[in-house]
Amino acid sequence: MKMKKWIWMLCVLVFFSVCGSVVVIMTGQVQGTRIPADLPYIESTSVSDADGTYKSVEFDADQDGLVRIWFENQGTEAAKIQLIKKEGIWKKEQRTAPMVVPPDQPDGSYLKAYVEKGETYFVIVYTELGSPISGRLKVRPILGEA
Repeated sequence: MKMKKWIWMLCVLVFFSVCGSVVVIMTGQVQGTRIPADLPYIESTSVSDADGTYKSVEFDADQDGLVRIWFENQGTEAAKIQLIKKEGIWKKEQRTAPMVVPPDQPDGSYLKAYVEKGETYFVIVYTELGSPISGRLKVRPILGEA
């Protein structure tokens, strides 16, 4: 009888240990995804445009997930940033809600946007009044989030 109690206690202990490990792993994933240092940027460039509009390079999403867009606005007017899904033959162009980056923003601002595998996207930076754009733009995929 004592042997059955020990076996039962051991099974309960193993069960709680496994459950605790799963919770720790899942909590680590929910709190934030770290971007590996070797993950390349889709684009990392200085943006300068006298007409108040900049269009990034086009890129195809390798997988469903998120991209992080960062813009450091060095201009005199607030800049708006949008991720745009390129228009296809039967598809209408889709845009994210604009992110506004105030003028003279040395720390920059971040926007996360969802992309679908196999679709083509680009980022635009523009000003409402057409003031010159000046700043730095970085676009990078985020692994492990959807």
